[in-house]
Formats: sequence, C-alpha cells, structure tokens
Amino acid sequence: MPKRNNGAALPVNRTMPHSQEAEDAVIGAFMTDSELFLEYGDKLKEDDFYVRSNSLVFAEIKELISTGRPADFVTISSVLLAKHDKDGTSYLDLVGGVDRLEELTESIPSAANCEYYIDIVKRDSMLRKIIRTSGEIIDNAYTLEDAEKCLASAQAAIFDLGKDNDNADLVPVSVPSTAVMNKITRVMSTKEEEVGLRTFYEKLDDMTTGFWPGQMIVLAARPGCGKTAFSMSIATNIALKDPEKVIATFNLEMSAEELVQRMIVSLSGVPRKVLLSGTETSEQTSAIFRANETLAKSNIYIDQSTGNSADVIMSKCRRLKKKLGRLDLIIIDYLQLMEPTKDRKGNRQQEVSDTSRMIKLMAKELEVPVLVLSQMSRKIDDREVKTPQLSDLRESGAIEQDADIVMFLSDAGDDDADTDKKPIELKIAKQRNGATGDLYFVFEKSAMRFKPAAGKWIPKDKPAQDAPQQEEPQAPQEDFAPSYTDDDVPPEQEDNDALFAALDDAPTDDAPKSVSGILDDDLAMLRSADVPETFGDGDPQA
Repeated sequence: MPKRNNGAALPVNRTMPHSQEAEDAVIGAFMTDSELFLEYGDKLKEDDFYVRSNSLVFAEIKELISTGRPADFVTISSVLLAKHDKDGTSYLDLVGGVDRLEELTESIPSAANCEYYIDIVKRDSMLRKIIRTSGEIIDNAYTLEDAEKCLASAQAAIFDLGKDNDNADLVPVSVPSTAVMNKITRVMSTKEEEVGLRTFYEKLDDMTTGFWPGQMIVLAARPGCGKTAFSMSIATNIALKDPEKVIATFNLEMSAEELVQRMIVSLSGVPRKVLLSGTETSEQTSAIFRANETLAKSNIYIDQSTGNSADVIMSKCRRLKKKLGRLDLIIIDYLQLMEPTKDRKGNRQQEVSDTSRMIKLMAKELEVPVLVLSQMSRKIDDREVKTPQLSDLRESGAIEQDADIVMFLSDAGDDDADTDKKPIELKIAKQRNGATGDLYFVFEKSAMRFKPAAGKWIPKDKPAQDAPQQEEPQAPQEDFAPSYTDDDVPPEQEDNDALFAALDDAPTDDAPKSVSGILDDDLAMLRSADVPETFGDGDPQA
C-alpha cells in the first residue's frame, strides 16, 4: 500500500514567497505619511504581511488612523509599548524595539512608489494562500473517502481565494448607467417588457417580473402546505411552456422517482392514487403518456443526494452549466436539510447562516436564480394571528437578510368539504426590487398542483386588486383559474383537454435524456397489471 505523503505540498526546505524589502517600504511609507494609508490602506490586511513585526505595526497604524489619531513614530511606539501578549512581552519588544521602528521609517526607497510595493506584498500574500490551500486540498485527497465531497471542498477553497482577492474599486455612475440605458432603450424600441425567468403563474410574474439571475428566492411554509408541490409546479410550468430552459433541482428528502411521479401527476391531472392503482381511464392513460412526453423533452435535472452542502451543490451546478452552456434555475428542497459548509461545533444558527450566505454567493457567481425552500418556526402555531412574518424563518435571521425575495405559503381558509382542494395564500413578504403583497391559489392535493384562485377561493375580506381579474364561473369545478395563462387555455375546457391543447403547441426539438430512465421505470409500473397502492413508505409530505 503506498505511503501517504502528508504535508508534501509544503516542502520544509523552501521559503514561502515574500519580499521583506517591499513590506518594510510599505510600512515605512504609512508611518511617515498617513495620507498614503488613507489612499491605499484598504488594499491590505494584517495577514498579507509575512514578517510578523510588519503585521503588528500595520494593525496599530490601522487602529490609530481609524480612531482619528496620527500614526507616526512616537504614537506607534507608545501603543506598542502599552500592549502585551499572554507571556507579558510588550508588542514593542516583539517587533524589535525602537531600533526596528527607526529602521522602517528609513527604509523607503521612494514614497511615490508605494502602490508598486503594495502590489508586490499582495502578490506574495496570494501565492502563500494558494500554497497553503493546495496543501489542504492534497491532505483532503488522502483522508476523505468521498471523491465528490473532496472535489467540492477543493473548488470551494479556490473560490474562497477568489473572494479574498475581489477588491473592486469605485466606478463612476456613468459606467453602470450606460448598461442600464442600453436595456431601457432596447425595451422602448421593441415594446417588449424586460422580464426574468417566468413561472407562468401570471400574477406572480406580474409582481416579481420573473426570477432574475443572481437572485436568492426563499419559499417557506409549515409542513403540509405544499412547498415542494409548489416548487415542482413551477418546474413543470416551465417544462411545458419553455422546455429549453435548464433546471437543476436538489431534493434532500425525496427520491428522483418520487419527484418525477409528482410531476407526471401534476401535468396529467390524474390523481396519484389512480396512477398507482391501475384504475385509470383511457383518457387518463393518454394524459399520463402526454405528461411523460413533456418531461422527456424538458431540461430538468434531478439530484437526490441526501448529504449535499452548498459548496457541493455549487460544484455540481457549475459542471452542469459548463456542459450544457446554460443554467436557468436551481431549486433546493430544503435549506435546513443541507450539510453545513463549515464545522461550527454545534452552533446551528451559524451553520444555517453560512449555508444561506453560500446560496446567495452561488446565485451571483453562476448568474442564475436559486429557489430555496425553507421551514418555518413552530412559534407561528402558538400565535393567535397565523399570518407569516419574516421572523418566522427557522433558525436564522441571515436567511431574511440574504434573500432577494421571501415568499410564504399558508392556509387561506378551511378545505372544501366536497373536494380535495385547499385554498392557499402566497404572501410575498420581502422583495428587494419590488412590491410585497398576497396572491391566492388552490392546491389540488390529489393532483399535487397549484392553480391561481378565483371566485369563492378568494377570501371575502381581501381587496379586489389582490384577485385575478376574471368573472366567477358557475360550475364548481371551474371556480379556479387554469394552471396556465388564460390566453393559452380556454377556461371552460376540462383539465386534460387543456393539457393536450397546450402540449400540441409545445416545441418538439430533442431534449437531453436527463430523466428518461426514471420515466421508463414509472411507465413500466403503469403497464403492470399488479400495481401497489402506495409508493415507497407511503405518501410523501407535500
């Protein structure tokens, strides 16, 4: 068995990259001219200095100037003399005494070249970080048994280095305004509204103008309100109406087969119990196979790993985007089940905060909207007023801070006694670039899908503008609007007929075989004469 070469990335006979001359010149320049620190000091951190005495002096210069005091030979030597380490040694002795400070003030080749010296210090600092990070990556490769986690950890470490080096300067407003005016001019000339990724829930798209690249969208609910079903309804809407869009979905509590089964039920309108009992009619069978055809043409990718962390998900999505050339939406179900990116030694709130921040960085780096599902705190059940609030997001206020949009699903009233339909309120509680408000849906529990509410499903005490602007139909089965836009599907048609009509208009270009194996398994089950009444351990939680 080959011997592990622990620490081989850091040979003991080689010195870390550094230039003491450049470091001394920078510190000396700052000590003799505080204006230089005000101009360039924000480009450096204490750990950018390899020589410890320079790091200590830089920290004192920074503290003095930030509190409005001069940072010269006298003040720096005074504060260093007053501070001691745990052994009782003064900082002044640690840096080499007064003689060392005098040496620094006399070591400036030219204060005019200060920026050049800073670039040398930053360069060597980054090289040292790369060396240390490479050593950690090699050690993980020897010790971690999961290659996927090892790769994700390596990519996250390199990504962190890039963040450390991201110190963009201020830019004049004319630079971004040019891009903004180009976009406005394009909209004015084409008369086409600039929108993000459509969910094909018309009122939701009107309020949000779609989901935009870089956005973190949080969908939160208590168990049983259908947050998984709602996210899958968005995915199937896109699969039906815009099949070239690439969607990556990560479900940490359901298998891929369960998710595909839900999507087939949602698209076909055939209840799950009928689907698995073999009692479907010929029309329902046709609807099932047409739903399968829609999914086969879609670009939905499913990951059912249970131990995903934010850096692992980012790694997988980065590879998928590189492979396909695009990525339009990431769905994560759900945040509290994700593995922590860093070990916080049992501090669950900090772990969730780290994960939330990493999801936001994922959206920005990959330039894709991320729809992340979240649990809500049980405290809402103890309140007299059950209206969800931002403070109800479970385990961390960081989720509220990082999110661009926060939406809550909650019961909007009692279930209908004669049907399995459930009125649901979608509350947009936060929208960084838009209005907040309430929308109403009907959750068809047997079909695991959401439809915009109308008629009796709109609470009577809500203002009319909150409801879709259409007349209330007379027949009970038509008391809610269809799943898709009214222009595409006549409201008087039956659900399956509406699906067939929409499917006939769907593009027929080839799609990747991302879920074909899963679909084949489900269809084989449907063709079997002996079909179990339940799937897996029973009905998954909506």
